[in-house]
Amino acid sequence: LNDAPSADASDPNPPVATLTPTGNYYTSSGTTYVGGGHSFTLGATDTVFTTSFVNVEYRFYRDGTTPGAWLPLTNGGTFAIPGNAGDGVWRIDYRTEDPCHTFVDESGAGADPLPPATSTTTVILDTTAPVISIVTPLDGQLFDTDDFSAIDYTVDDGAQGSGVASHAVTLDGGAAVDGQV
Repeated sequence: LNDAPSADASDPNPPVATLTPTGNYYTSSGTTYVGGGHSFTLGATDTVFTTSFVNVEYRFYRDGTTPGAWLPLTNGGTFAIPGNAGDGVWRIDYRTEDPCHTFVDESGAGADPLPPATSTTTVILDTTAPVISIVTPLDGQLFDTDDFSAIDYTVDDGAQGSGVASHAVTLDGGAAVDGQV
């Protein structure tokens, strides 16, 4: 150790990283949605070196934008995409290093014969609540005892929302359903 990185037959592979969401998140059909109150835990293990010799870095950015600088994190540490960062598709890049597989900056400085692997995860930040639209009865509409009106409403979470887990409607204190007269 304390020498330049070099190919080492005893350590042919970089550390293996794991990125785990916690808190307010939902995964459906391979897509992970995160809301306010979420976090990610980034850790790494290595077959040769102990965790004190394994480092992790991450960066997150909105889909379609240029990634920012890598941010160091304590192995096993947590981070979050701020809830006010804007709903939509976000990418999280993360990478690991050990003494034989070191980080290389974007310019290629510190070129390593065994560069670390970089992984990318895509998530959708969804901090906006679903929208309920009531078509009928109209707000404030008054009825006589012999009047009828259908219940007509929609619940929509938008194109990139995580969906509506459930909703409940009541009419005069009793359970009701869309289309009920």
